[in-house]
Amino acid sequence: MEFKYGYTDLDADESYTGLSESDVDRHPDWRYAATRFDNMKTEHHRTYLKYVIEPTDSLRLEAAAYYNEFKRNWYKLDDADGDGFGSVRTALLNQAGLDFLQGRGAGRGKVRANNREYELYGFQLAGDWSFDTGTVGHEVHFGTRIHQDEIRRFQRDDYFTQDDTGEIIDFARGEPGSGGNRMQESTAVAFWLQDTVSFGTLSITPGIRYEHIDQEYTDYASDSTDTRTGGDSDTLDYFAPGVSFSWDVTDTEQLFGGVFRGVSVPGPRSAIRSGVDLEESIGYELGFRTQQDNSFFGELVWFYSDFDNLIGTDAGFGENNTETNAGEATVWGFEGSLRYDPLESSGSDLSLPMYVSATWTSAEFDSDLASGGGDGIYAGATDGAEIPYVPEFQLAVGVGLNTEDWGANLDLSYHSETFGTAQNFDEPVNSAREGEIDDLLLLDLSGYYQLNENWKLIGGISNLTDERGIVSRVPRGPRSNQGRALWLGAEVEY
Repeated sequence: MEFKYGYTDLDADESYTGLSESDVDRHPDWRYAATRFDNMKTEHHRTYLKYVIEPTDSLRLEAAAYYNEFKRNWYKLDDADGDGFGSVRTALLNQAGLDFLQGRGAGRGKVRANNREYELYGFQLAGDWSFDTGTVGHEVHFGTRIHQDEIRRFQRDDYFTQDDTGEIIDFARGEPGSGGNRMQESTAVAFWLQDTVSFGTLSITPGIRYEHIDQEYTDYASDSTDTRTGGDSDTLDYFAPGVSFSWDVTDTEQLFGGVFRGVSVPGPRSAIRSGVDLEESIGYELGFRTQQDNSFFGELVWFYSDFDNLIGTDAGFGENNTETNAGEATVWGFEGSLRYDPLESSGSDLSLPMYVSATWTSAEFDSDLASGGGDGIYAGATDGAEIPYVPEFQLAVGVGLNTEDWGANLDLSYHSETFGTAQNFDEPVNSAREGEIDDLLLLDLSGYYQLNENWKLIGGISNLTDERGIVSRVPRGPRSNQGRALWLGAEVEY
């Protein structure tokens, strides 16, 4: 039997609003005066109770009940209004708007209390059963889950007026519920079955998942009366089959691959009210791996995913927090990795682990999306446009020098530039979300020292060379990565 309970409480002065193009380059850690009220408070409870029984050597059953509750209120600058500028996303692109954000110009700001509560709970029963039919081996995995989740949105909009010196001259607290008042609920029943069938050196694993979902949403008046103004319910069903294989070509080499159907489910309000369909994909992969004793490992994989009804969302990106189908897209590429330790078989107490992994990805839209999703990052996509935030190249390289008592590791990571929106603009034109996401080459150093059999000291320097660049343009303009940072800690085992 296993029981877990976790609790997290967060109080962070964190903002939606980014910086201007010049400020994120010159002062990446700045925070604008107009975001002085921005604050995120959260409370999170999570727990489960699990019971496992193995009545025979070939049968394992697991029952689990779980509960998760998350409350949060992100109170943050949501919009700006003044002479010559519009929203925060456009205010970052002109001097009048920037003066307001920096506290050097007059204007009016909307601060939204994004107050929401999330709750989910359910019960799952799963099992593993191994048996043989003649010379053919079977490893069957099966299960079912009953799950319910809901989100309650009860938001508020406040307004402040600022003069040209940055002083707040008026503050108006809005009606509770004025920034959005609604609920969404889903109840799902899922079943899955998978069988790994082994014929000597060849294994084939077919599997299928079925899920039935009851969805419901309710809209309330934009006040504290909880007066119902709309809502509806509907059901959704899907099957997600797949099959994979692995073939041990030799004792040290293996071929593997598979074909799978992927599904992403839209939220109740989007599905029922806006007619958003299931996002569907067919994914393929084919790979080769080799393991030469314990000192060398290599793997190369080709992957290809064909998307239909790609779901684009402006949740956190736009005003209405709605979803839309963004058409078709194709993502494919190669990824490879190597691991090698030249001292593994030397009999030395030292080890010198080295690794390299690299990924090349082509991710493009296959259809046009002239509008939709509010000002979501997929809006304006054209056939052949690159999908935002998917870099073409990614690389990780590392080397370590370790003993039982001490060790050090040097890790390098790189990703190429990509775009902030599907329109693939190099620079912002209409919104601060537009433009490039920078390529970055980062170096991290870490180490440890074993004080005794119980205590170990750990530490390191992240971003050793203090490289900075734009890593995101959502929700409200450019943001930089973390600069050079030192961390220290300890581990204890007893």
